[in-house]
Amino acid sequence: MHFSEEIIDTGELKVPTDPHIGAKELDMATDLVGKMSDKWDPSKYKDEYRHALMEIIQEKVETGGKTPAARGTPKKPTNVVDLVSVLQESLEHAGKSGSTAKRKPAAHKRKLKKAA
Repeated sequence: MHFSEEIIDTGELKVPTDPHIGAKELDMATDLVGKMSDKWDPSKYKDEYRHALMEIIQEKVETGGKTPAARGTPKKPTNVVDLVSVLQESLEHAGKSGSTAKRKPAAHKRKLKKAA
């Protein structure tokens, strides 16, 4: 999706004149586009992100590059879980419930003899 200020004139597009498309494929594509098409009015949609960004840029220009004062009330913090602490607790719990004996490295590896 593009906003109205991002849309260029179709005359500026460089489309090949001989696309080598079969009649059957062309009919199918035309039918599909016709069924999925609707009248599009890009002026009904506004790029809110760009608008907010331009406001912030304008405020910085007016304040000489300094960070403007906080606008509105700060957002409430969400319920963020500290994954590192959860993993550490999990490892501690697993260490307590597991055996206390250390595992020995596998001794069943065979040595390959060189062919004479």
